[in-house]
Amino acid sequence: MRSLYGEGDSPALDQALTTVPAGRLGQPAELGAVVAFLCSVHAGYLTGAAVPLDGGAYQALL
Repeated sequence: MRSLYGEGDSPALDQALTTVPAGRLGQPAELGAVVAFLCSVHAGYLTGAAVPLDGGAYQALL
């Protein structure tokens, strides 16, 4: 598994990432994009929502 910090930099991180369907860590810009959306007029009708930003790691339906 290739981490953001280079291949084999952290075997523990590589092992942990095997449980994340996206296969990688999230980027700060991805979090910023979700925050920007939630603060925008486009989310004006959205209320009381939980928005998981975990690369699919939370397996709610299993």
